[in-house]
Formats: sequence, C-alpha cells, structure tokens
Amino acid sequence: MKTAEISFVPLVRSADLDDAIKYDHRGLTYEDFRVRAKDDELAPNEKIGFLNNSRAEAEAAIFADIVKKLPPLAQSERTIIDIGSGCGPLAEKMIAQSEKNDHHLVMVDSAEMLALLPPSSNVEKRPQRFPRDRSFLSEFRQTADAVLVYSVVQHELLDGDLWGMFDSICDLLRDGGYALIGDIPNRSMRMRASKQPDTQRRLRDRLFPTQFDDSVIFSLLMRARNQGIDSYLLPQPAGLPFHMRREDILLHRP
Repeated sequence: MKTAEISFVPLVRSADLDDAIKYDHRGLTYEDFRVRAKDDELAPNEKIGFLNNSRAEAEAAIFADIVKKLPPLAQSERTIIDIGSGCGPLAEKMIAQSEKNDHHLVMVDSAEMLALLPPSSNVEKRPQRFPRDRSFLSEFRQTADAVLVYSVVQHELLDGDLWGMFDSICDLLRDGGYALIGDIPNRSMRMRASKQPDTQRRLRDRLFPTQFDDSVIFSLLMRARNQGIDSYLLPQPAGLPFHMRREDILLHRP
C-alpha cells in the first residue's frame, strides 16, 4: 500500500497526468500540482498531494497544532502569509480563522489552486510560485506577523531553490514575527523509527539528494540563526498522521 510519505521517484510528464502518477503522491512538482488542481476526479486532499484517507478526520488536530505554534493566528488583525496554501480543508480553516480574527490573509499558490478556494474579504489571493515574484517580496518584506509553509518545502527541495525560498521566508517576517515550516518528512527520523535492521541499513547507506534528512534540517536552523532569527525544531503531536517521521521548524524574528 502506498503512503503519503514524500520520496523521490522518476517523474512522468504528460498534460493529463498519466495513470502512472495520477494516484502516486510522491515526487510531485509545482507544475504537477497545477495539473492536479484541474483534475475533477481527485478529492481536495489528493489535489495537494495526499492520499485522501491519510488526512481524513485529522485536519482539526493538524490545525490546532498550527495555531499553537503560530501565536499570531490566535490574535487579532494580523498579517498572515500562507505559502503553498493548496485547496484542502486546512486552507479553508485558515480562511475561517482569518475571518474570525479579522486577519489579512495572503494566500500564495498557483492560479489553479487558488481558484478552488472560497472567496473572502479577509483573503488576498496571489497566484505565483514563491519566491520568484520579486515585486511580491519587496511588497511584503518584513510585514508578516506569521508565515505558514505547510507540507510544501519537500517539493521545493525536489524541484526548486530551497535555500532561496527559506531566505525569502525569513525576509517576510516583521520584528516579533513567526514562521512555521511544517510537516517536513525526514528520512533520518524514518530510519530511527524503523525496528527492522535491513530497513535501517538501507536508509542509512543510501544518499537521497531530493529528500530531507537531519543534515538538511539542521542546516536550515543554522541558516536562520545566521540571519539573526531564532530557530527551533519541534515535534508533531502523536495525533497527527505522520508524527513519527515528520517534524516542524519554527522561526521567530526577535
């Protein structure tokens, strides 16, 4: 049985998502997500790269954890930037939270994904691939009270500029602002969690340049600190679907 764990597989390129990857949630790129957004056969969670049952009934626990880790979400009249917002239940919860607390919520994703989200006077939809629009970076530089990047950076490592994205996230934070780079699949955690010696040896002895491991995560923590931003590695609570193999990075600009 396939899982929603992100790992590198050879990519198939076709306009209509060939059946070889239609229900395979690994190795997806920004362009793949644009195509999935227009596929009416996929459920909202499948459009954003998850097996539908892997997130079923877990969104409330996931969102509660996000709010706990990003204090500005529970405050009022804050500027929140959601990068790679997608079109699933979590995005709808972000919209509802912003309406409740009168936030200015900036949702950044492809036009195809954003078109699937409900309209809201609290939401500003910005169709683009972050951080390639330099005018956006200039407009929102050091304006964000909170930045959310959830289940996104693994795809940037595969098909983009992870370091440029990370530096741009840091640059969005105002003094006192927070950023949560969440739900990062870590193959080093997966190795430690495995009780099978053969699996541990296989994961340990192979290098996967398109996957996160401890070395990449701790490099990001140090990169933030070198920019004067506090950084923390946080566990996910046991109720989350992949808490044994995923973890979160929290940034705070003092």
